[in-house]
Amino acid sequence: MSRFSNQSRAFSPSAVLFSYRALAVAAVLCLSVAPLAAQGAPSASRASSPSSASNASAASGAAVSNAGNAGGAFNVIGPEDVLSITVQRHPEFSLPSVIVTENGTITVPVAGTVRAAGKTTAQLDAELTKKFKVRLLRPDVIVSIVSSATRPVYVVGEVKVPGVLAFRKGWRITQALAASGGISVDPEMAAVAVSRDKRVVADVPLLPILRNPSGPQNLELRVGDTLRFYERVVNVAVSGAVNTPGAYRMPRGSGVMEAIGLAGGPTESASLTRATLRRSDGTTVPINLFNALRLGQKPPIITLRAGDILNIPAYTERVSLLGAVKTPGFYGLEDGRSTRIADVIARAGGVAEGAALTRATLRRGDGEVVPLNLYRLLVLGENDNNLTLAANDVLTIPESRGITVLGEVGTPGTFKIEEGLAPRASDALARAGGTTIKPELARISVARTLPGGKSVVLSLDPVGLLDLSSPEQNTLLQDGDIISVSAVKLASVTIGGLVKTPGNYPVKEGDGLTSLLAQAGSQTEDASLSQVVVTSRDGQSKTVDANPIVRGAAPDIVLRDGDKVFIPRNNNRILVAGAVNEPNSYPLPEDRVITIAEALGMAKGATAGGGAKEIVVWRETPRGLQRIALRTDKPIEGQFAYSQKVQKGDVILVPEAKTSNRTLGLVNSFLPALSFFLR
Repeated sequence: MSRFSNQSRAFSPSAVLFSYRALAVAAVLCLSVAPLAAQGAPSASRASSPSSASNASAASGAAVSNAGNAGGAFNVIGPEDVLSITVQRHPEFSLPSVIVTENGTITVPVAGTVRAAGKTTAQLDAELTKKFKVRLLRPDVIVSIVSSATRPVYVVGEVKVPGVLAFRKGWRITQALAASGGISVDPEMAAVAVSRDKRVVADVPLLPILRNPSGPQNLELRVGDTLRFYERVVNVAVSGAVNTPGAYRMPRGSGVMEAIGLAGGPTESASLTRATLRRSDGTTVPINLFNALRLGQKPPIITLRAGDILNIPAYTERVSLLGAVKTPGFYGLEDGRSTRIADVIARAGGVAEGAALTRATLRRGDGEVVPLNLYRLLVLGENDNNLTLAANDVLTIPESRGITVLGEVGTPGTFKIEEGLAPRASDALARAGGTTIKPELARISVARTLPGGKSVVLSLDPVGLLDLSSPEQNTLLQDGDIISVSAVKLASVTIGGLVKTPGNYPVKEGDGLTSLLAQAGSQTEDASLSQVVVTSRDGQSKTVDANPIVRGAAPDIVLRDGDKVFIPRNNNRILVAGAVNEPNSYPLPEDRVITIAEALGMAKGATAGGGAKEIVVWRETPRGLQRIALRTDKPIEGQFAYSQKVQKGDVILVPEAKTSNRTLGLVNSFLPALSFFLR
């Protein structure tokens, strides 16, 4: 360094002349070497560098990853490599040993921190030269790799020489395979998986790569990649109704059809529609093989995995046919083909004489009972009841039992009905000679046994039935129905209170409150059905909520001779006053909550001049009388005034220009405390 400095201070014309000549010679050399450098040849300046020459042997021995690529353009720098940096004509800035950090950077005087990893030595030469030119005259930087950090590629699995290889730039899967001695299994069954940065970036069959090494599947490798060569086979089992069940070794990617082929195909009893594929993780995949193996259609595309178990069960399903058929018994179902009711009856030789086709039943395997009208199917040719049968179904066709008429009729007895006809109650009573008592004194019921054995009783209105005033009472009959006609006694019951026609009424014994209310013209608008009082002949009283009874949601109460029924007033009321058409107090419904809109509807709505944008509700609370002003033109808490709920005792006022005397009178009689606020 000191010698160089002294020479710099020694000034003479000859020295200056020598310097310019040297510059000219250097320029000529640069122009002549540039084309060679562009072709990848070593630069003349690098070859003449003493430091480059001194490090050549060390670089060739340590930089394993760059073996075979002598040109600097292929010497790729990596983390933890040891570099030598020579600055010609400025040796004081040269660095004989620089270590690339794990982050891939180096720190160089003048140039500062520079990223080196991933660049070739030639690229780093050029970058450092550019940075040095800022402060130095004609610097020429030469970067050499003194020693390279290990850059492994791992090869494991089905190769002849598994192990760790030194990475070479430009390597692909085939180069790594060749360096490992080649594949040790059948290439057609082999595959390779490439892992990089803890994830699999490729998992492909090997044969296409070997056939087309220049294709995209021949992945270019990186430092640290792991190549696992393995045999592409899976071990699966085929069980059940196949000719040769057992375990089979198959190429990876094979499907269920190949497995069935190896197992000799299905047997005659195979249930191809219910094949299953059980995966090694416990999941089960249902497969329908019938269309592919029996009808020649496109097979299902399901790829087998290691540990799969393909099972084709034997087909043993059957149905039972009982009752009035020529050959009752069990009948097998056909796999893959729908078996319907008409098919099984035909196999049984048809129905027997006297079969009650309209009362057939189908009991499903899960216990569900389906009533069937097989007359429409077998005689009329309608397919509505031609259901598809399933395993363990039981089809029963009973024998006809006719219709029985008992009690107060001219000729009681059992009458056969013609199959397919649908007689009504009036037809059966006519066959039995009609009733022998007046309709208003008769009680008519129909007892019926439903499919499954459950019995029900239908009560008919004798008056509506016999004078045909109520067609719905003339019910359709079914085979096996029993009609009973009996006389009923009349009871005298008194009803009072808020009904339209209070008084004493005769009711049929066993009839209830709804019948009595109907005779009394129904309750008035002010009546309270939730507090109905029923007093028996011996003086015992009980309070009944008749609202669900009237709605049909609860059973009626039975009235007896001498009972007294009182309908009280509904005291749950509100007052609607002000600018409405019919201001008054109104009872609240007992079975629901109403809104202000409904309350105004009771008062027939606001008057023509009552279109105010505000409705006032006065309400008694534990803290006193509360005034609630509700806007009709904008919502409060998401609701308009008309949607607000009404409470017992509310006074709803539609504002008037001036509170009228009528309004004051109504308010005073309904809620006296409010009169003070309105005056």
